[in-house]
Amino acid sequence: MTPEERVEQHLAIVTQQARGVVASHLDQARSPEALRRAVFAVYAYEEQTKAALVSSLARDPKCLPVCAPGCAFCCHLSVFASVPELLTLAAHLRSTLTPAALAARTEGIRETAAAVRDLSQAERAQSKRACPLLDVATRQCGVYAARPLACRAYNSCDAGVCEQAFDAALTHWDLPTDLFQLTVSRNARKGLLSAVFAAGLDPGPYELVTGLDVALRIPDADARWLAGEPIFEAAETRIGRERRSGWRQAFGPTDP
Repeated sequence: MTPEERVEQHLAIVTQQARGVVASHLDQARSPEALRRAVFAVYAYEEQTKAALVSSLARDPKCLPVCAPGCAFCCHLSVFASVPELLTLAAHLRSTLTPAALAARTEGIRETAAAVRDLSQAERAQSKRACPLLDVATRQCGVYAARPLACRAYNSCDAGVCEQAFDAALTHWDLPTDLFQLTVSRNARKGLLSAVFAAGLDPGPYELVTGLDVALRIPDADARWLAGEPIFEAAETRIGRERRSGWRQAFGPTDP
């Protein structure tokens, strides 16, 4: 078996295993605590899988991630996250920030959500609006440990390309990436989404900022979502509506 075939075979089961991780937690109990355990279990599985691939397979030395603290061009993109990730991130903010800091962060999220809700992809890029979770002083993610899989997937092997795309407000560009990191995270995300979909719940994904606005604004959002209430429909954006049908095909029922 060639190295390429080994990679393909390994990645083929990432979605299935990530789905199993989520399902095992939700089968035990449909509670906010079980949901958060499921999300962090998927994050741990994703990290372990990436590490295993990196240690066992050769990578192109010309294309290794150059992402580093302070490089935040990608923190101005339109990012989507599953509902479980949004709820887990809201819980993380509530548990790690002081009341005053949480109120300020919530207000920043609300303002950004209102500003981007009706923007097209091109308008969003032109706005150059930063994620409200980005620490302006350090230009680092303020919730790095709880960041969603979309952020964990994104990487660049050339920061210059990222800067050029940001300056030109591009919506599509050729970015050299580490495919191990990108595909493992994306397959883990598909497993998370498909497990939630199979459980009869709204998996999302929704834009990070508008979804987080809902999760923070509604105190019992996790319990209401677990009960089947479509509370995150209020988080829909113009970009999300344009992508919704394709997502449902991607993470719908999969073979066990």
